[in-house]
Amino acid sequence: MRHVFLILLFFFFASVSYPSKASLMTFSFTGIIDEVSNNNQSYWNEQTLEGMTVEGTFTLDTTDPIGGRLETGWYWWWVNDNAPPVLTSHISFGGTSYSLNNEGTYNAEYDQYSPDEFISMTNGPDFDGGPVGDGEHFTDRAGFTEDTTDGVRSSSWELDAWFVDYVRDFLQFPEQSTSAVEIPPDFEQVFTWEDDDLSDNTERLGRGSLSYYESLYSEENGFTTLYNSSVNFNLTRFEATRVTAPATLLMLLITTSIIFIRRTKTQA
Repeated sequence: MRHVFLILLFFFFASVSYPSKASLMTFSFTGIIDEVSNNNQSYWNEQTLEGMTVEGTFTLDTTDPIGGRLETGWYWWWVNDNAPPVLTSHISFGGTSYSLNNEGTYNAEYDQYSPDEFISMTNGPDFDGGPVGDGEHFTDRAGFTEDTTDGVRSSSWELDAWFVDYVRDFLQFPEQSTSAVEIPPDFEQVFTWEDDDLSDNTERLGRGSLSYYESLYSEENGFTTLYNSSVNFNLTRFEATRVTAPATLLMLLITTSIIFIRRTKTQA
């Protein structure tokens, strides 16, 4: 029983000491494909994919510093081009799943990051008499480069999704201090956004795309574009939820306690 007590004590202090503020935010979305584009070889089939449902997520790590710029009183944006990546993403449609896990964003030779992520937020619903809307925008990228017998093959992925709502006022910007340091908006705001009428863009609108580019370089032929394709879709739902660790700790605590109690009873 002493082992059980020590395990319980460990997880108690772990759960208490864990910060109440979420470290990860999940932005899940659904949509309907309305266009498939293939500028070179066909990577995706237009006839079979149009009209299908897409499901995906962006996961934002809020523990890492977020830079960015408050462009106006209602628009904040950030291009993360040299800091550690804060996004991972996933999308599935047509029975196939695609995950972007920061491949190719770190150069070990120069110890440099180049994630090329984009994050933005607008805080409407209007500004100075014109429509602005509440909305968020995420862009995640990943890339691969490999040497083949035909040359150097490079490929890149980009997942992009954004929405805007001209009616609801559910996103808030923080009050800026008098110092020169701008305070980024709180991306831990929990909400659900839905668009049940894709034919009307006057009140709300959301779009997304998954793009794939692949090229081949050889000394004989130079650069050749093999694929330049994208799947575009209308967003029907966008939801922000917190991913908290205490729930995970609780499940681990229960499971561990059951195992040790069973072992103790068996030994007795």
